[in-house]
Amino acid sequence: MKRYNDLLFDQDMTCAQRHGELIRFTKNERLLLKAFTQKAGRLLSRDSLLDAISGTGSDRSDRNIDYVITRLRAKIGDSVKKPCFLATRYGEGYIWIAQPEEAELSDAFLVVGPVYGLEGEAFEPEVREVIHHLCDLLSERLAEPRKVVFSSAFDPRQQARGVEYCLEMSFLKDGAKLHARAVLRSARSWQTVKVLKLVINWLAGHGDPGITALATEVIDEMVFHASETGTQASAIPLELSMHEASRIIGMPDQGWLDSGEMLARKRAEDPADAKVAVMWASHLYAVLILGPPNFGLNDERREQIEREIEATCLACLPDVQNNPVLRACIAKLLFFVDRRHLDLSESLLREILESPDLELSVVYPLLGQMRALRGEFDDALRYFDHALLTAEAGSQYHIYISVLRLSMFLASGQREQLEREAEALYRLSPQTLYTVGIFLGGPDDPLRPEHDAVLTARGPDGALDMLKYLYNTSARQFVSPVHRERVYAGFAAQVERKFGLRFVPPERVDA
Repeated sequence: MKRYNDLLFDQDMTCAQRHGELIRFTKNERLLLKAFTQKAGRLLSRDSLLDAISGTGSDRSDRNIDYVITRLRAKIGDSVKKPCFLATRYGEGYIWIAQPEEAELSDAFLVVGPVYGLEGEAFEPEVREVIHHLCDLLSERLAEPRKVVFSSAFDPRQQARGVEYCLEMSFLKDGAKLHARAVLRSARSWQTVKVLKLVINWLAGHGDPGITALATEVIDEMVFHASETGTQASAIPLELSMHEASRIIGMPDQGWLDSGEMLARKRAEDPADAKVAVMWASHLYAVLILGPPNFGLNDERREQIEREIEATCLACLPDVQNNPVLRACIAKLLFFVDRRHLDLSESLLREILESPDLELSVVYPLLGQMRALRGEFDDALRYFDHALLTAEAGSQYHIYISVLRLSMFLASGQREQLEREAEALYRLSPQTLYTVGIFLGGPDDPLRPEHDAVLTARGPDGALDMLKYLYNTSARQFVSPVHRERVYAGFAAQVERKFGLRFVPPERVDA
């Protein structure tokens, strides 16, 4: 059953009910209803409607379509001058402007509605077409199974049932312009996430670029809102919280890295917002640390990003005294960019440990990293084990801790444990065989066929980029030169055997 305005249609459009009254439709009326509702909000030409009721190439008559539409309007109680269901575009065709209401809300992720300022207005059909275009743009930016549904009378306090967000809209026409206000809300709490304003060029219709900009901003704000909730008492690192927010919203895997544009805009809006500043620094960290797309980052750009991370964290540290998660994030970012910050980072973590509002699982991986970097491997393993107790098997957080453990085993020279846990990780997350496993071989180990194929595809320059990536994101943080060398020596030896390239770490050059 589908409800459009005050009519409840059956699934096959054979009949509808209004206040207990049964309305039956003829075959042609039923075929037209299906054509209209399957492409709601879109202009359908007379030819396409004739195809729907008579088939392509058959004997057809414009008068026949006019007759069926007139009869259909009479049955559903619609008006030509003030349509609620079917709007006429003279010389072009017809648009079904009514939208399914409660019947389709149960599996919606984002509801565009409620909508104000349309009832009784002559411009209602055109505005509904604009709203449909907005829904299409939002749907394009969300991955399945997350759905965008338009419901002009949506009431989340009665109809939420799994809906996460709603976009309340109101419209006012002023000459050739249409003023719109959109309020993005959490459908569960009715909390306002963001108020967005838009002026649409009436003559441009749904082709106005402002609609595209509005769709982009709505997605950005949902991602920010979802990741922002993780800055209060999250059990996972902030950059993973940002990643998880994008996954929840349904963005493509790479989309969350592109959140930098949204965070940069928020920083420009309020440069004094320390929370946004730390999220921005975490985004920069993600650009450096999270994967193969960034192997080609040149040294100058990498150093520039690291200095920005450092300056941002040190500047906003006094402003996050009451937010232990942000302070923990700062602690990690500081020792990542420069191991000379280890003492400061540990001092921050000791303060955070006394916070009653923080899950200790936030701190355990960081303490494990710091102990490992100092060469205190037994203590490091103890903290990592505690962190794993709170990690869901196969989650991003679980993989994150597992990779930290592998780095520790690599630095400590515990090859048997390294190989055992690496194989377990590959079974849990097969892609890590390529993204992590390629760096774990020993100096005398032959290249695995999978890794040999990766290096062959990247060539000598790509292999050198990968070595630099390994050194800058893992090896250099270790205090002991012996531990640093163990982290990169195995992969460096394999690259040298394959390409004849000898890797000299930057610190040796400086020395």
